[in-house]
Amino acid sequence: MIRLTRSLLLVCMLLPAAMSFAAERKPVLSQIKVPHDYYFREMYLPQLTSGPSSLAWMPDSKAMVYSMQGSLWLQRLDSNRAQQLTNGPGYDYQPDVSPDGSTAVFARYDGNALELYMLDLASGSVRALTNDGNVNLEPRFAPDGKRLAWVSTRRNGRFHVYIGALTEQGLESAPMLQERVSRTPRYYYGEVDHELSPSWSPDGKSLLYVSNPEIIYGSGAIWRRDLDGGEARPVRIE
Repeated sequence: MIRLTRSLLLVCMLLPAAMSFAAERKPVLSQIKVPHDYYFREMYLPQLTSGPSSLAWMPDSKAMVYSMQGSLWLQRLDSNRAQQLTNGPGYDYQPDVSPDGSTAVFARYDGNALELYMLDLASGSVRALTNDGNVNLEPRFAPDGKRLAWVSTRRNGRFHVYIGALTEQGLESAPMLQERVSRTPRYYYGEVDHELSPSWSPDGKSLLYVSNPEIIYGSGAIWRRDLDGGEARPVRIE
């Protein structure tokens, strides 16, 4: 009898706290605001193992540039020896080679930011294209070799696609789209739509990219934007 009385007393003591917790509990699908550094760790973490990654063909299809052990390397298909291209202070990866094969762009992670650099493949000289202390990655040459598309957090710490003309001073850049706040609560990502993984059309007149307008789960869908001022539209995947 004494044991039963103690059990009832314990239930009476815990019941108000449990009811209060249930009243304050948020819905499962509440909005989650994810800062860009967390998103970077989840989506763009540089490879720490020694194997090759981030391959890019040379235009003649006889060689490739890739990242390995924090540096960029050139491998000719008719050779069993790779040529080291960079040996900088950071982690170099995500290379892309210009259409004429003279230069490569890449992202360098130095522990504080990810900046874009350009490498002259003949001389080995490297110059910075960005220096804004943000995350800049996935650089892609336009077919004319005069422009780049890439992903950056320079606007409010969110991931957006930028397009810029290559100049002697760096990049004259502008965001491809206006920032857009989703009307749909998301399970994982924040309320601002992101844009990732830009890819040029062969004629350089449009871009494909991944974005997540009104998507609750996952990184999004494939979208296309015509660069002559057309509206962005989703690409139907059957």
